[in-house]
Amino acid sequence: MTPLKSLGPNSFPPTFYQRYWDLVEVDICKFVQEFFISGIMLRNYNATMLCLIPKTDQLETVDNFRPISFCNVAIKIATKVIVSHLKDVLDAVISPTQSTFVPERRILDNILLAHEAFHYIKNKKKGKKKLIAFKLDMKKAYDQLEWNFIEKVLLQLGFYVKWVNMIM
Repeated sequence: MTPLKSLGPNSFPPTFYQRYWDLVEVDICKFVQEFFISGIMLRNYNATMLCLIPKTDQLETVDNFRPISFCNVAIKIATKVIVSHLKDVLDAVISPTQSTFVPERRILDNILLAHEAFHYIKNKKKGKKKLIAFKLDMKKAYDQLEWNFIEKVLLQLGFYVKWVNMIM
């Protein structure tokens, strides 16, 4: 974790835990192990504070802010363990065409591909085939998660119920 990237709700940044690991190691490891054994996260540990940082001088809509969440460092550790295990199966559950999830690719790659496709359609002069394209607001598509849908998909993909419950 980046040492001073963000404070937790208890006002301790990751650097505190890194510097005093010899004092907090047993408690943090016990917390993370208990979470993986029981699958239960106490609500007060999972508390997150949200801070909105202005992106522009025009603060008229929520889009004009960048959200930063302040999470408990122990939660970040448990989450990183889940993510490290999930990385092992991503190739099996994500289609290669979903470029946002492909390492070394960016969502901007999709914008470039769309631009090329629209350019081709606009300049196509010959042929019997008619082409059509739809412009979708992808920003809105990625702004929210339907947790019930995520849960059903994970279960359908064969993930263990306990593991899915930990994510939820």
